[in-house]
Amino acid sequence: MSAPSSMEDEWYEHVLRSGRRAALFGYGLIGTFVLGFGSWAGMALIAGAIVTSGLFVATGENKIIQHLDGGVIKEIRVHEGDKVEAGQVLMVLDDTQPKAELRRLYLREARDEAMRVRLQAEAERMRKLAWPASFARYEGDAEVQSILDAQMSTFIARRSNLETDIATLQESIKALVERVDAGRTQITNVERQAALYNEEIGTKAQLVSSGLSRKSELFALQRGQAASNGEIGRLLGEVGDARDRIARAKEQINGVYHQSVKTAMEQLQDVLADLQDVRERMRAAQATLTRVRITAPVRGVVVKMRYHTPGGVVEAGRSIMEILPIDDSLLIEVRVRPQDIDHVKVGQDATIRLTGMNARSTPTLLGSVVYVSADAVADRAGFNASLDGSSRDVYVARVKIEQHEMARIPGFRPIAGMPVEVFIRTGERTFFEYLTKPVIDSFTRAFREI
Repeated sequence: MSAPSSMEDEWYEHVLRSGRRAALFGYGLIGTFVLGFGSWAGMALIAGAIVTSGLFVATGENKIIQHLDGGVIKEIRVHEGDKVEAGQVLMVLDDTQPKAELRRLYLREARDEAMRVRLQAEAERMRKLAWPASFARYEGDAEVQSILDAQMSTFIARRSNLETDIATLQESIKALVERVDAGRTQITNVERQAALYNEEIGTKAQLVSSGLSRKSELFALQRGQAASNGEIGRLLGEVGDARDRIARAKEQINGVYHQSVKTAMEQLQDVLADLQDVRERMRAAQATLTRVRITAPVRGVVVKMRYHTPGGVVEAGRSIMEILPIDDSLLIEVRVRPQDIDHVKVGQDATIRLTGMNARSTPTLLGSVVYVSADAVADRAGFNASLDGSSRDVYVARVKIEQHEMARIPGFRPIAGMPVEVFIRTGERTFFEYLTKPVIDSFTRAFREI
């Protein structure tokens, strides 16, 4: 009976009768895990990033094709999606009105030029009008020739009127000169007659004093002498009046010449001013005519065409189409929320994932931030499918991918509008900081007075 009792005691000794040792082991394991995790959370750094969506865009943006004046469409030479070269004609507007305006100004310039030459000839009192050699450009133009003929006729008519007026005055001067000459001849004759009266009076006075002649005869001679002196005075008055009229006629001749030159000079100034205005208008009309051919400013692809029908009316200043540049390097444009902008700086690294390609076979690419807008701008609704489309303000940032990164994806060539997801790397923080920062921020706001 003793043997079985001994075996039972030995078995009982190996049975665990207390959980203290297991509890100590468990507590130790938990403490080790907590201590290790806490050390890792407080010391290990985790890289942060701002995640946003974006699109590939051309550095120069789309080139908007507009027309300053507008007009009627004559030809449309491109279609949506066509590739065009710089300087290639995209659209031609009707040139009827610009050509008519330019022709009208051309004829007006020819008239002003002809008037300028005519008035200069009149101002210089030239007897004949000769067109300068520069007028050879007008040969063969019937309308311009009629203008030149009209100006030549005007010159001849005005020259003829001037010469007629001068000839009339010169004839009156000639008649007055003849009257002066005749008057002087008459004065000479009357003076001789008066001298004879004087001699006869002297002789007759001696005879009367000797009683050899009657006084009545002496008185008759004295009356004749007085009449001769009166005639001399009258003739001298007529000669003086004729000379005054000659002087006035000469002044009139000078006045006619002076007035003719003055009128020509005044008209010449008006013509020169009008000629300058016409030439400025011609330059503007020529520019308008040149602009009827709408050309591509850069090499690219035609997008967003708004006119498709010849005969349609293009409004002045309105977008006709856009050219998406081909040669421009593409950047990634993303939107950054205002609360994240303090973490985004030029030069920061970024990781790009091409959302439009197979994520398993397509590696992520590295890039860098090259631009951050100085101020917030209104977010454009529909800019990207991942954006909420709201009108809240955002900051614009651009990310550049170097060519050697592009080469990591064989045959990859980005096109404008391709969607991407961008991770802009920010500063490193510990896991503990990630956990406590929201709580600290909440307490900071909660204990402020309002």
